[in-house]
Amino acid sequence: MTEPEEILSKSGLFVDDLNHLRLLSTETSECCTELSQEGKNFEQQMAQFKTTTESLITTMEELATMVETEKLRAMTSRSILKNIDKRKVNETQQIQILIREKQVELERLRIELEAAQKMEQDQRDFIQQFISN
Repeated sequence: MTEPEEILSKSGLFVDDLNHLRLLSTETSECCTELSQEGKNFEQQMAQFKTTTESLITTMEELATMVETEKLRAMTSRSILKNIDKRKVNETQQIQILIREKQVELERLRIELEAAQKMEQDQRDFIQQFISN
């Protein structure tokens, strides 16, 4: 630094490369400019981060909605399957009851047949005996 520059710097005044009188030293001015640029870069990064997180949040909300929809669909399907199972069990029981009723009717008809056949045989025997006498 030259002697006039030293005198000015003691007073808080500085001369730049273009010989303009400045209140800040060239180093301080460059640091301020650099800090300002870093601040702008940080602000841009934060804006990008905000956009990215908002996008991620929106995607997660959509995914949560899809999961809830699928969960409800699964619960509905499970309920339908349970109802089908209950209906099949009920139908099976009704068929078993019907089979049992038909077996009872078959047994009753078999006994009636045997009784009718016995009565027929008795009547044939009686007719045969009547004809023979």
